[in-house]
Amino acid sequence: MKRSIGGFADEDDLLDFDDTFIEPPPKKARSDSGYRLPKLRFLRQLPQFSSIQPRLPFRRKDLRGVISSLEAFASQFTSLEADKIRLQEEAKSSSSKLEGAIKKAAIARQEVDSLKEELNKLKERLKEEEARAAEKDELLRQSALALLGKFLYPL
Repeated sequence: MKRSIGGFADEDDLLDFDDTFIEPPPKKARSDSGYRLPKLRFLRQLPQFSSIQPRLPFRRKDLRGVISSLEAFASQFTSLEADKIRLQEEAKSSSSKLEGAIKKAAIARQEVDSLKEELNKLKERLKEEEARAAEKDELLRQSALALLGKFLYPL
């Protein structure tokens, strides 16, 4: 006869009270971890099936405790689920805000680049105009000197 150790059982967790313990087949651990599970030898010391006393049925007090525990668990679970949903909504909201900020930053960056180009063009235009103005000033100075020379030194 096989009996579960406790909770939900799969084949590896079953005890055979006639043979004391059935060891599960060895499971290979990941080669990268090098960790191996220790064999559970203490289970061989469990009492034989014939020496196990049958359990008495649950009492009302025990059931109330179980129900109270289940209610507390359900309450905590519900609260955690609500927190999870709230956090997911906050994450979505933050994500959309971040995407909006990234788009605005990209637009601002494009505007900065276009303004830099425009500024460079204006600087170049200013240099050209300054050069033309200097050239005109030089021509004006030369003509003024030529006129002064004609008045001061008539032919």
